[in-house]
Amino acid sequence: MRKRFASVVKDESGVTAVIVAISVTLFVGFLAYVVDIGYAYEMRRQLQSAADSAALAGMTDKVNGEAPDQVLAIAQDYAARNDSVGLPDTLDVIPPDDESGQTIVDQDDFVQIGVSKQANYAFAPIFGRDNQMIYAQAKAIRTYITGAGDLVPWGLGTVRPTEIKAYVGDNPNPYYLTDGNQDGVWDGSVDAPGTPSPDGYLVDIEVKNGYDYVQPLEDVGRITVD
Repeated sequence: MRKRFASVVKDESGVTAVIVAISVTLFVGFLAYVVDIGYAYEMRRQLQSAADSAALAGMTDKVNGEAPDQVLAIAQDYAARNDSVGLPDTLDVIPPDDESGQTIVDQDDFVQIGVSKQANYAFAPIFGRDNQMIYAQAKAIRTYITGAGDLVPWGLGTVRPTEIKAYVGDNPNPYYLTDGNQDGVWDGSVDAPGTPSPDGYLVDIEVKNGYDYVQPLEDVGRITVD
């Protein structure tokens, strides 16, 4: 009897298969969780981008004097343009009359846009977890410049130029224009190139202001030499 009992206790055949089956199940479950969570975070990130662009577009229309209906329409348009590519369903801009209050377009100083989209999980339903709605919200606020100093124009026309040079053709030496009457009208004379050219010589202008900001103006005119 004792020998038979000892043989039963020592019989461990099949234990490895059970351990492997349990480990694989846990690993697959963990992998499924990671995939679904990653999918939800990616959707949330893209929804935030859509909400940001929608709020900025709506605020731009608000500043231009558009009515709330038009502000909402442009916000919906920009949200749709930034919808997640490759993900199922389409996002929704939460309407202003929703009880959540996430979308506000009737205030003078800000536009707030809320968006939502359903996340259709691949593995969560297997473990009894339902699909869920993902939300994002953005707020664009109207602000006013109260002061500035030592600003250099960038991407704008040069303000109050202090030096203007003209280049004719391939001549590397510039001709300096002057504002003799201090009335904002710069003029001067240039020497015509010695070689005739029916097509003319291109004239380039270089404008410089007191902050050493240089703005080149290419092909502003043409000098014809017969």
